[in-house]
Amino acid sequence: MNEWINEMGGVGSAAAAIAPALRALFADKGIGNVKFSAEAKADAGALVIKAGDNLEAVYAAVRQAAKDGSKPKQVSVEGVGLFSISETDSAKRSKRLGGRICVVTGAAQGFGEGIAKELAAAGGYIVVADLNDALADKVARYLDADFGAG
Repeated sequence: MNEWINEMGGVGSAAAAIAPALRALFADKGIGNVKFSAEAKADAGALVIKAGDNLEAVYAAVRQAAKDGSKPKQVSVEGVGLFSISETDSAKRSKRLGGRICVVTGAAQGFGEGIAKELAAAGGYIVVADLNDALADKVARYLDADFGAG
């Protein structure tokens, strides 16, 4: 593993820093889903990026690929893993919050859960934030099932 990945706190932290750049540059108008897997294997048409010496080197490679007109469905970052990029469905995009990311604290129950449901119904991607991990995971699964992934 590259030293900068360790310095960031590991693969998960590095992936969390890379995913928004991929979403902004390769998803249609920055509205799309980016899923990460440390173990998945890339398809033949995937964009492969060398991790380099730091996160900025990864960003530079991603920016260059976007300038070259690349629209990959997968991006493999050496030492980190595979990012799969998919477009947001048109039904979700046409709603008021059309693919915007919404962070809801206390979303595992009560008012927070209600707010999360309403934002999801309006087309937002919901980050369910709560101290109760098990209940937050349950709410997130419910939102995915009722309103689509994200």
